[in-house]
Amino acid sequence: MAKFYRVMWLAFWINALSGTALLAADATTKLTEPGLYFKLGFIALAVTTMILIRRRVFGNPSLDLSPVTSGAKLLAVTSLVFWTGAITAGRLMAYFGPVSGAPGLKNRIP
Repeated sequence: MAKFYRVMWLAFWINALSGTALLAADATTKLTEPGLYFKLGFIALAVTTMILIRRRVFGNPSLDLSPVTSGAKLLAVTSLVFWTGAITAGRLMAYFGPVSGAPGLKNRIP
């Protein structure tokens, strides 16, 4: 699994670049939306957790010789929670906050 970290980082940077381009296309609207900051916070926490997993779990020389520790399991669950939070916050941005190109209007959930 440690070999997939290169693929994960490549995918992360592709998403970061495309997300930055989308943000730049509508920065005045998106930067006023609190959901964006929740999403960015969750992403920062998830990336930090990913680095911790790499160091603490895959950096353990006895990884294949011993059972998975409870700390490693906690990091895995934490990572899933943070990535789920980032995805959820991103999806909710479509339903809450200002509408692109229409100042003063808000999206409404029917």
